[in-house]
Formats: sequence, C-alpha cells, structure tokens
Amino acid sequence: MNIMTLLRLTRENSAKQQKLDLFISDGKQVTERIYNDLAEHDDIHDVISGLVKTTYSKPLDQGWEEFVTTGRFSRIERSLESYLINANIRLFRAEPLSVAVIIAFIWAKLNEIVNLRIILRGQSVGMPEDKIREALVLS
Repeated sequence: MNIMTLLRLTRENSAKQQKLDLFISDGKQVTERIYNDLAEHDDIHDVISGLVKTTYSKPLDQGWEEFVTTGRFSRIERSLESYLINANIRLFRAEPLSVAVIIAFIWAKLNEIVNLRIILRGQSVGMPEDKIREALVLS
C-alpha cells in the first residue's frame, strides 16, 4: 500500500508532507526511513529506482516498462498486484498444515475480485475482449 500510495502521490505532484501523512507504519521492506527518502522524489522512476533492494524491484521495473510503452499508470499497479497475489498464493504449497493455507486462500479470492472488477469495468466501457484478457491478473 505504501508503494502504490507513494507512486500515485508522486504522479500527482503532491507535496512531501502529504506523502508522509499517508505512510502506514510497520512495513518490513519499505521502512519509514526508506519511505521518507523516497517521498523526496518528484519523479515516479526515481521512486521505483529507490526500491531496487526490495523484492518489489522486478515487478516495479516490469510495470515501469509497460507504463513507458503504453502510457498507462495502471500497468505499474497491475504488475505489483500480480506479484503480490502470486507470491501469497504460493503459500498453499509452503506449509500445507499451517495458517498459510488460509492466507493463500484469501489472496486467491482477492485475485478473483480484482479480475471480476477488471472484466466488469472493461465490459461497461466497451473494451475489446483481448484487452480485457490482457489486463487480468492470472495466477
């Protein structure tokens, strides 16, 4: 949430204080110190580059490339969403007799909700079926 909030606010040229006000504490990879440093930047690519040492680096880079190609900011969001959903769904296999199965199930349901939202929005605006399929987060 912190990463996407920061990227959205950076895209909207929001003030640093507004970015800091929306920080959610206790992140493991994006600590308050890292978030504060990233809030200084006025360019989305600089924020993404500042996350190079996190596990989010690869999906953010992929999303950035798609954003540059298409001009659609939602590509960054979808790339990060897809990474998180797939990483958490893999918990099904990690510890089959633990709470991980429940967490993975919740993430699988979240993925289903995201995909339903994409389908409904796409159909409501007359988006071609192939574009809707392209936007789906498949796990």
